[in-house]
Amino acid sequence: GSAPSGVSIIATKGDKMLLLHEFRMGVNRTIYNLCAGMIEDGETIEECIARELYEETGLHIKEIKTILPPSYSAVAISDTMTYIAFVEAEGELSDHTSDNEQIEAAFYGKEEIAKMLETEPFSSRAQLAAYFFTTNIGAIGVRWYYGLYVVAVAATFVVTMQGKASVKQERIEKIMTVMSVAAIAYALFWNCRHNRCWCRC
Repeated sequence: GSAPSGVSIIATKGDKMLLLHEFRMGVNRTIYNLCAGMIEDGETIEECIARELYEETGLHIKEIKTILPPSYSAVAISDTMTYIAFVEAEGELSDHTSDNEQIEAAFYGKEEIAKMLETEPFSSRAQLAAYFFTTNIGAIGVRWYYGLYVVAVAATFVVTMQGKASVKQERIEKIMTVMSVAAIAYALFWNCRHNRCWCRC
């Protein structure tokens, strides 16, 4: 369809990620999945996220971190488009599902999920979200980027105050580009050293 019809929710609470263990008729088995659902008539995407999260888990929204632009959810067979939302949840887990739904919601830590990824069946979106949750690639890269940024700014300040050089804006931009590449490279190296590298090196 031309309009997005639903949303998948990647929810965290502190240092744990929410996953649903639910029966899916299409594969006739129980798998790990994301909280997800359809947008109802007259409902905003934010309202849909809050409703679906509560209906399937009993949780409430503490913060909506990001809602990605709509993407195609099954390009081989359909033009259906859905959102992906990243949220911080709060409250206690409770069952508000209908009688025909078989869903068990729980929060899992990174080590638990890393083990589950090796042995348990996942939906493709849940598997991808769970993998990146365990790797910390983004978080480590951001921390190192800002750490190196502070070092670069401090070094520039010292050099300028000593009157040894006048650092131009374009030179600073080049320095920051190198710092960004270094931060990303370190993040990837850290993950490989901790046996979480996609290349299994």
